[in-house]
Amino acid sequence: MAKLEVKYITRGVEMQTGSKQKETPKKFWELRGISFNLSGGESIGVLGNDGSGKKQLLEIIAGKLQQTTGFITSEAHIFLASLEQLDVSKTGLENIQASVEKANLDEFKANHVINAVSNFTDLGQWIYQPVSDYSDALKARLILGIALYVKPEIVLVDSLLTLVDQHFFAKFGDKMRELKDKGVSFVIADNKAWLMERFCERVLWLQFGLIQDFGPMPEVLKQFEYAQEWFRSATLPEKNRFLSEQQFEQTLFDVNAVYEQFKVEQFKNGYKRKDEARMRKSFFVDRGADPLTVDKKEGVAPKKEVTPAPESSLPPKKTKKKKFSIHTRILIFVVLVLVLGAGGYYGYDLYHQHTTHQANKMESLTSSKSLAESKQASESKKAEESKKAEESKKAEESKKAEESKKAEESKQAEESKKAEESSSQAYSGETQTINVGAGEVLDTVAQKYATTPEIIRQLNNLQSDDLQEGQVLTVPK
Repeated sequence: MAKLEVKYITRGVEMQTGSKQKETPKKFWELRGISFNLSGGESIGVLGNDGSGKKQLLEIIAGKLQQTTGFITSEAHIFLASLEQLDVSKTGLENIQASVEKANLDEFKANHVINAVSNFTDLGQWIYQPVSDYSDALKARLILGIALYVKPEIVLVDSLLTLVDQHFFAKFGDKMRELKDKGVSFVIADNKAWLMERFCERVLWLQFGLIQDFGPMPEVLKQFEYAQEWFRSATLPEKNRFLSEQQFEQTLFDVNAVYEQFKVEQFKNGYKRKDEARMRKSFFVDRGADPLTVDKKEGVAPKKEVTPAPESSLPPKKTKKKKFSIHTRILIFVVLVLVLGAGGYYGYDLYHQHTTHQANKMESLTSSKSLAESKQASESKKAEESKKAEESKKAEESKKAEESKKAEESKQAEESKKAEESSSQAYSGETQTINVGAGEVLDTVAQKYATTPEIIRQLNNLQSDDLQEGQVLTVPK
């Protein structure tokens, strides 16, 4: 069994549109069906750009944030190392003592851990100062020291490693390797691919709340870099359009599709339709540990139906043999002899007629076959000649079509080039990108940004004045 199992995690929040009209509140899905497992002594990286859902996922795993659906199954102590977990009104030492107290350590071990954290963080006199006076680098040192020494079993690190200096970064790496050898597991969330390469065996690539890829570190990083290179090379309108479309999809997500996956898994493990009410409650309401794992642990396994044995495997029934008298037996024998004699004569007559008919038929077939072969050879020759002529005709037409296509492409390229030159010459001032609001048309947008519809058409290559809500446009500043 894995040390940590994450299944079917989703999180949807109501969007604050600011509209005065009464509408059904829309949900924005920060996470969309996240599932993975973590083994003992393993380090998994959660890689993604800002806004991909890394922070929400780690807070849900640590129990700091409630998911909309899904299960977190683990018996290990989970600690989330993030800047938000520190109490800024207390000193560094008081934060360490509070974490030790929550871990329920005995007095001797508690004092040992407090000293170990103090020495590891190298805070010096800062440890007696309020955390509100700390820089982000000092806060990162403090929370990482607590995570590595106060009952470390599963450690979640949220975007901290790029805050510390090189010396402390090396200390963290050495301590992390030591703990992994003892079975401690890590989940490191960040937007830096090189951190995944240094610390993680597997990587989960998260984008717009959805798993894009999950697997061995080198393979996932390769796909991630391809995507990053594509985005960097895109134009500003292309980037805005891509971001707008992906975030719009996050509002269209159907959580019932994830529930169907959960139902299929349960039915495969022996659960029946009568269990669906309990399954649905555990998925949407309880949202605790995986019910399948809980039932196995408690010994409540789904009952398997006993199928009846097939009739072929049952012993044959005994039947009583019916006895006939001697006279009846003689009569049956005489009838059989007569039937067999008549049948033999009739069969011989049929055989003679059949052989005669077959001989006549063979002669007719031989004659017909020679005529058919001659006709077939003639037709085959004609078909071959017709095929060659058709192929020659198609080749000529293909050649003409190719030449016409090249000429058309050349013409379109020239027209596109002229249009671009004309567009760039038509307006050379500074521009900005906007999203079209509800009910807005080209004229109102032009008036709103003190320009003309013609300039907006040129900047966006618009073929029509029709605009859609949420459409991205480039307009003069």
